[in-house]
Amino acid sequence: MSAYRLTTKRRQFVELLEQANTPLSAYEIIDRYNEQFDARVLAPSAYRILNSLIEAGFVHRLETCNKYVACAHETDQCCDDAAPQFFICDRCDVVQELHIPSRLVHELRDSGAAHGFEVRYPQIELHGVCRDCAEPAGGAAA
Repeated sequence: MSAYRLTTKRRQFVELLEQANTPLSAYEIIDRYNEQFDARVLAPSAYRILNSLIEAGFVHRLETCNKYVACAHETDQCCDDAAPQFFICDRCDVVQELHIPSRLVHELRDSGAAHGFEVRYPQIELHGVCRDCAEPAGGAAA
């Protein structure tokens, strides 16, 4: 496989996602791109760029909410023998990315294979409430 070429536009997409405090939809990315870079990118181009960035490991797509986040890890370290695990706060939309231990990924793949199922994409997305949103207003109770 040849080295991935991070073009100016691809780099700008990653920067937009890194600057965002929450995951962004493709159309939110397009709007921010058009505004911030005083340029126009159309939806088909944006989806091609996002898919390319996903394949290269710079971006993740959150399947449960159809939004995108920049990878929180070094690209050459992300998801080699592991899989991404996302904790998504349903109140403030903050996302924390961790890795599922490779041992567990292998167990999931083996379990699938034992039942005639090939696990190709073991990403896990868990929805709930983050610590900040779970704490009562004004801090912890006495």
